[in-house]
Amino acid sequence: MRAIDLPKGFTVDTRLLEILRCPLTQRPLRLLDKDGLRALNQARAASGVPSVAWTAALVTDDGRRAYPIEDDIPVLLAGAGIDAGDITGLVAAKPP
Repeated sequence: MRAIDLPKGFTVDTRLLEILRCPLTQRPLRLLDKDGLRALNQARAASGVPSVAWTAALVTDDGRRAYPIEDDIPVLLAGAGIDAGDITGLVAAKPP
């Protein structure tokens, strides 16, 4: 099994990442790197909406939508994703 390391010991099989798509746009998804995750959580906190910081996330290859990973499971429900197009600093981790 090929896997990519995620924060806090998460792992996601790279074969799974190759097939995952955004449920709204059908764009490929990539892991969000640590700096991007920090930028995302800061933007969510600044929005004033109470929320728990994400510990891992997937972002579309164009950086416009982001989805949380909870308990090692990508939450790819349209309502779970957020519009990330205006958040600067989002960078998807490079595929292996």
